[in-house]
Amino acid sequence: MKRKLFTLLLIISSVACLSLVLTGCSGCSSSNAAHYDYLVTFNYNTVGLDVQGEVYEDQYLGAFEGKKIMQPVKPSNKLYNSSDFKERQINRYEVVGWYTAKTDADGNVQKTPDGRPVLDRRWNFNVDVVTSDITLYALLEVKPSVSLVYDGKVQKTSNYTKGTKVTQQRFLPVPPTWSGHTFYGYYKDENMTEPFSFPFTLGEQDVVIYARFIDGENWSIVSTADEFHKAYHATAKIYVDADIDFTDYKFTKTKLAFNGEINGNKHKLKNLDVALSTEINSGEMMGFFGRLGARSHIRDLTFENMTVTVNTVAKLPTQAALFAWRIDSGAKLERVKVVNGRIRRGTIFEGSEAVLYGLCTQKSLSGVTLTECDFDTIDIEQEP
Repeated sequence: MKRKLFTLLLIISSVACLSLVLTGCSGCSSSNAAHYDYLVTFNYNTVGLDVQGEVYEDQYLGAFEGKKIMQPVKPSNKLYNSSDFKERQINRYEVVGWYTAKTDADGNVQKTPDGRPVLDRRWNFNVDVVTSDITLYALLEVKPSVSLVYDGKVQKTSNYTKGTKVTQQRFLPVPPTWSGHTFYGYYKDENMTEPFSFPFTLGEQDVVIYARFIDGENWSIVSTADEFHKAYHATAKIYVDADIDFTDYKFTKTKLAFNGEINGNKHKLKNLDVALSTEINSGEMMGFFGRLGARSHIRDLTFENMTVTVNTVAKLPTQAALFAWRIDSGAKLERVKVVNGRIRRGTIFEGSEAVLYGLCTQKSLSGVTLTECDFDTIDIEQEP
């Protein structure tokens, strides 16, 4: 029986399995040496594989006659971080087993044409014992990949072990970005017909995730009354993603000069019920949109069952409109409709005056783009 000397770290894996982790194999002697019977070499078998230039050096164990040995601790093991004998993490690959190699009559390892050893028998760490110096070769499999695609190309790819639970935070800790666009969501297919959701458990197959974007930056994508209300401000860019019902919702942002953009995507804002009020000694103009500025652009949106109630305590004449009290030259309204809209007088104090309009208070809309718009269904109720 042979005895070998190396600089060692002692690892006790179990009573029946005692191994010595060798931290170096050059010199083979030390004044502070430990004894073992046989040398076990773990070879990561990366010859000919795409490991992007990385070098994965062999690992060594000093083994005792007739004893089992420990295998390198896998990254999935909770003891991985504290172990002195970690399985190397190989780019794009995972170790699925350790094998002896086939040898010829002279004991030389047989190899494939590309220089890889021909694997023979899988080593069973729970049963097999060491009776000689041996080299175990890793059987490597490509880890299934998760890829993100947009702008016509793969933007990111990560490889994970089969069975890994992939969360959005793990794969995409921040939403993807694309200059000139706003991120919309993830999809399973290139045609963006089936939404993709996290988390998911990775099987044997690669996973491709498609990211959808909207042309233009800084869109607020809304699908509820609260989201719309929070997104609405003077220069907002609102992308309406669903029909929105405002029943029992108090909409309060009505007095600003709107110079933003709303893309309704052929959706509806339903059951808006808004109360407009003036202050004393104020003859301010009023409307759901307040004033539509020269840079405002509203398109492909229907307002259904919309009510605006005007309350005034002002001594000055007050003008109010259901849609907007003024639309400036340069504003664009395209395919905007009001279905069952009504503006009515609410609380009017003695001496006050409120004149109501359907669309706006301006007598002329010169310079305003009104394309395929319909405001003919707005009822004006002048009397309280």
